[in-house]
Amino acid sequence: MLKIKNLSKSFGNLEVLKDLTFNVEEGSFISIIGPSGCGKTVLLKIIAGLESSSSGKVLVKEGVNPIILWQDFKLLPWRNVYKNILFSIEEKDMPQKIKDKKVGELLKFIGLYAFKDYYPYQLSGGMQQRVVLARGLITEPQLLLLDEPFSNIEWEKTQRFYKELKQIQREKKLTIIQVTHDIPNALEHSNKIIILSHRPTKIKAILGNVKNTLKMQRRILKLSEPGKRAII
Repeated sequence: MLKIKNLSKSFGNLEVLKDLTFNVEEGSFISIIGPSGCGKTVLLKIIAGLESSSSGKVLVKEGVNPIILWQDFKLLPWRNVYKNILFSIEEKDMPQKIKDKKVGELLKFIGLYAFKDYYPYQLSGGMQQRVVLARGLITEPQLLLLDEPFSNIEWEKTQRFYKELKQIQREKKLTIIQVTHDIPNALEHSNKIIILSHRPTKIKAILGNVKNTLKMQRRILKLSEPGKRAII
């Protein structure tokens, strides 16, 4: 699905990413963990095509349509739920009946059809997040990039969202890359965990076939600390 090869990024004299190389298999769930400010969001932007790299390559399978969901919801407050989801395909050259059908199907899929005329301020944080997800899914992406989208949601709701997200991944055949500080959830749901260092950011470890154990949580926590080296 995706290959990152010797990727580096600098902003002037500030070296952020340095020589990152890893693969993302189709249909996988990848978690990227690293200290605050190490460039995780910058990496997602480069993968999404929103930011250019200084050197190296991002090789994406032909025809793959990536979308990125940010930490804050970014719903349009003057639009209701229906029109927020419609926004992503509003300018596409297709009959309005088809657009309406797509929005309606997604509203049912996320369980918010009854709230289609509500505005963002009338929704809970969890409901808003589902609308954001639907607005992305309506573009029929193959690659979903998540920039800590559940960090502002209560723990119990986060667990439910991960469960729903895994179901959506199976049904929509998505490949998912998430940036997160939530080590237990990363272990619970990921096929692979990539641990990044402080700036200039390098890959400390790539862990596959991980299990959510206290021992593994402690290991990842130690690897995330300055000066620690990976023992794979």
